[in-house]
Amino acid sequence: MGFTSHKPEDCGQDLLLLLDQPEIRGKPVVLIGNSFGGAAAVWAAAERPSQIKGIVLVDAFVRDHPMPFGVPTLLRSLLNRWTGPSFWATYYKSLYTIQPSPVSDLKDYCKTLKVNLKESGRIEAVREQIFASKANCEARLPAIRSLPALVIFGDKDPDFPQPKGPETEAQWIQSKFETGHHVMIEGAGHYPQVESAAAVAN
Repeated sequence: MGFTSHKPEDCGQDLLLLLDQPEIRGKPVVLIGNSFGGAAAVWAAAERPSQIKGIVLVDAFVRDHPMPFGVPTLLRSLLNRWTGPSFWATYYKSLYTIQPSPVSDLKDYCKTLKVNLKESGRIEAVREQIFASKANCEARLPAIRSLPALVIFGDKDPDFPQPKGPETEAQWIQSKFETGHHVMIEGAGHYPQVESAAAVAN
């Protein structure tokens, strides 16, 4: 809240500040980016190539995707301080696709999320983050092409709907790396590291 910009480059800059902490500075690291964090990880890796030894992108947005006609307008109208918290909490829950859900605290978490988003400025920050372009981060992909890369996607991720679907996006991201490969997590949605933690860890 209160930030003047919510672009993935801003989050990437936060990652660089973390890497500059004394206990991490100069040490080789692997960056992991999920969802919006994928673009931030790409940007940070391109800024600090000497320190980054690999990158893991989990259901990551690393480029802009055109929305169907009318959807941006609808989203902007829904993501206001009155309807936004309930809408976003409901949408967030839909990103978990394994049923019955193995995430025992998902219902309680969504209630907490809804309360949090009712605080002044929070839903506005979410809205700005959603619509922030990832073009500058996509442009940095060639700079990190030689990094070892693992791309993980839930094969039911509703954020990457058919006909192209999540596997097409995973393959596209993988193609941007010389030694990249991708893994699809069966039945999982946008957060496979939560729904299928053991499969992701393996």
